Amino acid sequence: MEGPPLPESSVFRIRLNTFRDLWRRGYYLTCGLKFGCDYLAYESVPGEDHSKWLVKCVDSQDTLSFLDLIALSRLSSQVKKHVLLAIVSPDTLSPYYIEYSWWKPQRSQNI
Repeated sequence: MEGPPLPESSVFRIRLNTFRDLWRRGYYLTCGLKFGCDYLAYESVPGEDHSKWLVKCVDSQDTLSFLDLIALSRLSSQVKKHVLLAIVSPDTLSPYYIEYSWWKPQRSQNI
């Protein structure tokens, strides 16, 4: 028996490859729509602990707006998570990852 046909869009392919790769690495994933990303990634079972990353799936041939990166960074800071960019090339199945978080400098006590 054959399953239902899957979408053939590049966005679907990128998200599917990212999901498969992170799942194989032992992470749990849930929908990240509420946080403006593709997935929330957990190191343990969701519900037992908070997610660690906001995962944004990106095509390596697309450009990301600097303002989008700042917005995602600020949001991740507010919800105490890191951003994980999953960058997928059209000719590969495995994404490469860039993890970052909003940098908050410490205030000097002398001011």
